[in-house]
Amino acid sequence: MPDSRPGSGQLAPPRARPRRADAEGNRARIVESARTALTSAPDTPLHAIAKAAGVGQGTMYRHFPSREALLLTVYRTDVEALIAAAPRLLAEYEPLDALRLWLTRLAAYGHGDRGASQAMEAATRPDLRSHFHPPVTAALDQLLTACGDAQQVRPGTDADEVLLLVSFLWKAGRGPDRQGRTERLLRIVIDGLRPCETARTCDDVRKIGPADAPLNQGCARPRRRGSPAVEDSRTEVTETDRVAGLVAAQEKAIALFAEVEAREIVAPGVGEREASDRIRDLANEMFGTTKHWHKRIIRSGPNTLAPYRDNPPDRVIAEDDVAFADFGPIFEEYEADFGRTYVFGQDPGKRRLLEDLPAVFDAGRAAFAADPDITGRQLYTAVEELAAHRGWEIGIWHAGHLVGEFPHETIDGMKAESYITPDNDTPLRRTDRLGRTCHWILELHFVDRGRGYGGFYEQLLDLA
Repeated sequence: MPDSRPGSGQLAPPRARPRRADAEGNRARIVESARTALTSAPDTPLHAIAKAAGVGQGTMYRHFPSREALLLTVYRTDVEALIAAAPRLLAEYEPLDALRLWLTRLAAYGHGDRGASQAMEAATRPDLRSHFHPPVTAALDQLLTACGDAQQVRPGTDADEVLLLVSFLWKAGRGPDRQGRTERLLRIVIDGLRPCETARTCDDVRKIGPADAPLNQGCARPRRRGSPAVEDSRTEVTETDRVAGLVAAQEKAIALFAEVEAREIVAPGVGEREASDRIRDLANEMFGTTKHWHKRIIRSGPNTLAPYRDNPPDRVIAEDDVAFADFGPIFEEYEADFGRTYVFGQDPGKRRLLEDLPAVFDAGRAAFAADPDITGRQLYTAVEELAAHRGWEIGIWHAGHLVGEFPHETIDGMKAESYITPDNDTPLRRTDRLGRTCHWILELHFVDRGRGYGGFYEQLLDLA
């Protein structure tokens, strides 16, 4: 055996050189292009993926000498993201909601038309299974443990058995109803994991809505403070209590963001993620609030053009930026949904945006108050016209939603009657299936795509 010790006269094997930044960038673009291409066409050839990534075939083959190598890398990055998502979801959602969102992502990896199924087949190699199975199981066990501590799943639920149970979600099939079928099956799984005394009836499962609608919510159905962590979803709460709870939650959100402004948490030189985390910590400091019913958002500059479901890269707020916050803190089990815009510098267009958002909100609220039978379509049209009159475009597909029923993570397939949208021809003043009054959030996302920025304003529509 050659001696590679120092001074032995033999050369040590060359060390692998770290990749240059441009090489890392090429590799990342290839992986992302592959993921996108395989979503729509699992048999996309490698040369087409290389072209989409903006690299030559030589660069493609230097990074990925075979199709299997590329598929395995896509698989690895997806699974690593899934593992990392568990603690982040638990930090932002109630345990059972975090579990549901995580399982929804897990199911997405196995959908046949995504191309991930090919990666899954390639990943059946024993070395890859043994590498990823323990951390995936550990991530799921972390979620199940949190749910167990909150009495939201049966005690002693085993992560390996749950993985085996949900593996059928990868076989939900193709076709227009695949997503709906996956959501329905996932509801059955989640309901089966709940403690026996709190499991919902079949009729309750039909009422709960899409898989991403938080499981402790109906049309703003709160739990009383001091009650058990999980209670029967049909517990009666008076309308007076519900209104008082929703209004109190919003008042706390207003106080929270007044303090955010006083402490200059959203300010030039601060990163979006940093500001989001500091607001989360401030909510805990002021109100003991650690949970939020949808992901926390701080966006600035060009990121303010992105709709909710997008996840633009973190950026540092600049001196002349527009920035906005969209938070859904839970106060004493009542959900608030609150958004505000911040303008730095003296750009007149951006300053006008800061004035137009609350003005259109007030005008939209007046339109709602003036027509007892106003529908979602009519209010959306009114808001759209008000925005256009001031030179703004609506940046998302709706202008608000029912309190406590807004599934921010999964938009497609949601019932139109839960939104202020052109597709909702039902009156906004109505009761839900349990006979309770439905309450609404008015949500304004204005954008000017030519100038490259947008703004956001959100709070209760029908309550003070």
